[in-house]
Amino acid sequence: MSSNSYVVVLRVCRKLDLVVGSLGKVSIEPGYYLYIGSANIKRYYLRVLRHFTKVKKLRWHIDYLSSNNGVEVTLGICCYEGLSEDSLYKLVIHSSMSIFCSPYIKGFGCSDTSHLTHLFKCNKLSKVLKEIIKYFSSKCKYVEIISS
Repeated sequence: MSSNSYVVVLRVCRKLDLVVGSLGKVSIEPGYYLYIGSANIKRYYLRVLRHFTKVKKLRWHIDYLSSNNGVEVTLGICCYEGLSEDSLYKLVIHSSMSIFCSPYIKGFGCSDTSHLTHLFKCNKLSKVLKEIIKYFSSKCKYVEIISS
């Protein structure tokens, strides 16, 4: 199956103290965050749509955050067939986006990789989204944007 990666944008409205699965207690400051993920399943879009749902079984680290009432999932950007989660991680860490996005909570969402985290706190969100969409457009078979 081809690589399908995605970015989810979350807005944390107030400071949160959460217990997040194996990570334990974490504090999350208000602001905008990017979460990167992948879903190499047949109906890939369902994974992204799941992040918009408040009531769900808490399976992944992101579920603990996205199900919280103090968090709004605002956008999902999907790359179909062409971009691995690892490539997306490297883009956020090593490109000009790193000026606007900082790694947040070591180990969040990346227990199956050697990555530092899959959760990034961002400022200048419009510049970050423009960069991601441009990158996805050049690497993916097609790009889908899902909004709330």
